Formats: sequence, C-alpha cells, structure tokens
Amino acid sequence: MLFLFILTLNVIAFGQVNLVPIRIVYQGDTGIFLTKRQEVEVLKNLEYKEIYKSNLDSMFKFSYNCTEALMLSREAFFGLYEQYNQLEDEAKLQRQNATIEKGLKKAAQDSLSEEKVKKKGWRKAAIGEGILIVGAVVGVVSGAWVPVATLVIVAEVAIIMDVKPPKFSMKNLFFKPE
Repeated sequence: MLFLFILTLNVIAFGQVNLVPIRIVYQGDTGIFLTKRQEVEVLKNLEYKEIYKSNLDSMFKFSYNCTEALMLSREAFFGLYEQYNQLEDEAKLQRQNATIEKGLKKAAQDSLSEEKVKKKGWRKAAIGEGILIVGAVVGVVSGAWVPVATLVIVAEVAIIMDVKPPKFSMKNLFFKPE
C-alpha cells in the first residue's frame, strides 16, 4: 500500500512537467492553456524565432552582397583575361617583328661585309695599278728596268698576299719590345 501511495504521488508530482496543452472550447472559441513552464518555453521559442528571422534576413543580405561581389570579381577577371589575351597577341607580334628585324640586320651585315671585301679588292687593284704605273715611269726615266721591275713584282706580291707592314710607333724606336 505504501508503495502504491508513493507511486501515485510520484506520478502526480512529476507527471505535470510535460503536460500536453489542453484545448478548451469556451463560448464557441477554442483556447489553449499552458502550464507556467510550457509558457516560458513557448515565449523563449518565439524570441528565438525573431532572432533567427533577423539572422536569416541578414544572411540573405550577406548572400546577396557576396553574389554581387562575386559577379563584380568575375567581370573583372574576364576583363583581365581579355587584356591578357590582347597582350599575348601583341607579344607574339613583337616577337615576329623582332625575328624579322634580326634577319634584316643579319642581311645588312652580310651585305656590308661583302661590300667591304669588294672595296678592299678594288683598293688592292688600284694600289697595284698605281705601283705598276709608277714603276713603269721610274723604269723609263731612270733606265733601270731590272731593279724597278723587281721592286714592282715584290710590291704586287705583297699586296696580293695581303702582307701588312709592322706598326710604327715612337716607343719602338727608343725601347726594345719585350
């Protein structure tokens, strides 16, 4: 009996904590009646609902701002990508122009080198002809054909062989080269 009494008291005391609200119809209107603890929980949930709603609104605004920033950065990226492609095309064109100019420079240098060789050849021919004419005049005037002809032949061979005379300087006159 004591056990049944304790069990009944226990169910009555602790069973009211989680009572389901009871609907009561009063003068045609339905009402819900809550315990004090249930009322506190409902009010707390309503307060959290407002906080969640304001958080949700701010999250939507933040999401919109992020989307807008993403679109702006995407436009900027595509603009930069387009500029990069234009600069890449310009770099290719400049490389092609540089290659063409390098070829033209090489052709001009080769042409200059050929002209120098021709100029040197014509200079040798002119000097050789001059030596031959001077030798003939000296041979006719002096009558020493053999020595003059020898000097003319030696000079002509030196020109053909491209023998260069030693460089002259005052230092070589006074000091012996080491």
